[in-house]
Amino acid sequence: MSRTALDRFLRIAAGAPSEKRWSQLFALVGEWPGEARAAEKWTDRADTALASWPDASRVAVMSEEEQSEPEMWMWGVAPDIGPAPWLRLVRTLWTSVAEVLAAPPGGGWEQSGFGAVRRFHLRDKLSSFGEAARATARLPALAALNLSSAILFPPTPSTVRAGWVDLLQAAANSHVVDLNVARMPLDPAMIGQLVGSQAARGLAALNVSESRTPFGDEAASVLARWPAGASIEALWLARDGLTDRGATHLWECGALDSLRVLGLNGNGLTGASFAALASRERAALIELDLRGNQISDSAVEVLFRASLPALRSLRLENNRLTTAGVRRVLAWAATKPALVCTVKPLH
Repeated sequence: MSRTALDRFLRIAAGAPSEKRWSQLFALVGEWPGEARAAEKWTDRADTALASWPDASRVAVMSEEEQSEPEMWMWGVAPDIGPAPWLRLVRTLWTSVAEVLAAPPGGGWEQSGFGAVRRFHLRDKLSSFGEAARATARLPALAALNLSSAILFPPTPSTVRAGWVDLLQAAANSHVVDLNVARMPLDPAMIGQLVGSQAARGLAALNVSESRTPFGDEAASVLARWPAGASIEALWLARDGLTDRGATHLWECGALDSLRVLGLNGNGLTGASFAALASRERAALIELDLRGNQISDSAVEVLFRASLPALRSLRLENNRLTTAGVRRVLAWAATKPALVCTVKPLH
């Protein structure tokens, strides 16, 4: 990656703020280095160059989670700054519900650029999911909704459940395809409402990892009722208290055969569910994360019998594999040139 992009960025930033110059800067961000440390250095130089631009401190050039897709994104919008031309460039929005709801409606709303937001990372405290629903409803172009950085306060049962159905409806209305509710206090009943909602039919990715309430096998059995015909491609259930019973429910669900990515790391799987996995071909599955479980040498022998023709990534670190078991896994993986398998013995 040449320094030319940064040099051009700095030259443009030296001029007076204008929408044309913001567009030029935004285009240059696409040439930012993909390596995080280098990108951070470039970002520091860019922030310094933009110090005299209005509200430049509220703009960064790369999201830590989106290094593979660099783009300009916003940390927050103060209610008093009003519409600004550069806000039309915002694709990914990190802010609080209060700030979104405080933005001017009507023409001012469109001018502010929120009407074009594709990804919404909600931060700060929520009094209920209803607040998130109202903010989501104001983002008609939304594709990805991430609540994993938000907290519900106070976390009472009534607070947790209030507005959850409204949020699902708002997500469906905005055609959200990526829903991240990791670390939120979801119970099996709320998962059931999700599975039965219109939002579920449009989702391509769902993250319900690290639920702060009892989740486990009961919630997995509810997820196994995923609507037929829906094409979900990625599901993360990390550290959710699943055992092989819950995993078996997932493997037996035909509606989940469309999964390309499945994250089951940090649970209590021993591998007893692998027989259900191997019961039929999983033609779509590309990534399977089984780190941090209780999988043994004998269990991986069953895993080897599964038909996973598209599998490209298998993670088995931090399981109960002996050195002999690791050698057996590596020998099996060596017969599959396209597969990247990470594994190490139990110490």
